[in-house]
Amino acid sequence: MGIKKCPKCGNWLDHGEKICLFCRLQERHEFKYKIRKIILSMPWISLEECITQGYVPQGCNSFTELYNEVRRDCIYQYIEKIHFNVDTSEDDLVLALLITRYKPTEITDEFVQRLTEKYRQAKKSVKQEGK
Repeated sequence: MGIKKCPKCGNWLDHGEKICLFCRLQERHEFKYKIRKIILSMPWISLEECITQGYVPQGCNSFTELYNEVRRDCIYQYIEKIHFNVDTSEDDLVLALLITRYKPTEITDEFVQRLTEKYRQAKKSVKQEGK
């Protein structure tokens, strides 16, 4: 009948698929996890540095898309910590490094405080507008 099964899990494949949707989603999740691990261990790393230093996971065809998605999610996660007032000084530093892509030696404590204060002020102004 020409029906094929996924080589990884045995689910039926649509015409032209090499692996099923569930296995593709699992692969995407695994790539995002690897990229997140890289970004959180070196928040200053740029896309170009990831590629030139060989941090691209083997078989990841959509690395640029996933890198940008993971970096954005990390930034939002740390901004959310500020909004809920559960951030630490380490969180603030990581957020500053993620946003600016400066290396830790290129950034001062005063800069980190000013940057995070902007997000705290933005939160306060949103609350005041809602009243």
